[in-house]
Parts: sequence; C-alpha cells; structure tokens
Amino acid sequence: MELTRTRTRDLMISGLPLFGGDDPEPTIGVGLTIQSGPFSQHLTVPAGTTVGEVRRRFGVSLHIAAGSVAQLAGDMADDETVVRAGEILTFYPRAGEKGQG
Repeated sequence: MELTRTRTRDLMISGLPLFGGDDPEPTIGVGLTIQSGPFSQHLTVPAGTTVGEVRRRFGVSLHIAAGSVAQLAGDMADDETVVRAGEILTFYPRAGEKGQG
C-alpha cells in the first residue's frame, strides 16, 4: 500500500505556465512545495502569491480542508503570508479533528 502519493503535473495559475511551459526558467515565478495529507506537489507560482491564494487555487486538487492550519518553512502562517522560493507549505487539519472520508 502506498502511504504517500506525489503528483506533479502541468498547472496554470494566473496565466503563468507551471512545469512544461515554453520558458525553462520563468522570470516571475516562485518554486515551492505544497503538502496536504498524502498529497505533495512541486509548483511554480507568481511572485507575491500568498498562502490564502494557494489554499483557494489548489484546495480541491490537494484536498486542503477549508479550516486547515498552514505551516510555511516550519512556522505557522496565515492566509496573508507571502510564499518565497524553495519553501515548503504544509496544510494540517486543526488539532483534534479527524479527516473526512
């Protein structure tokens, strides 16, 4: 049984191609890893993207719970925190809450 599932695919966010675009080195992108439960994706998002924007744009595909807690580079982060290149953004269910499904 596979305990961790990692998915990487072509995605679009604000018109910026993510992985597989024509430009091998995007000049306005920020690469980061987003984790939620067993899901993990390495993505490039536009500079200035906040945790809240990541939550809204990737919530369905990464099964990010609406009330989940965000941790960025090991520190708690609110929805207004801006992500930076190379960081790991992890979403956890609030303490004491079991997953759904």
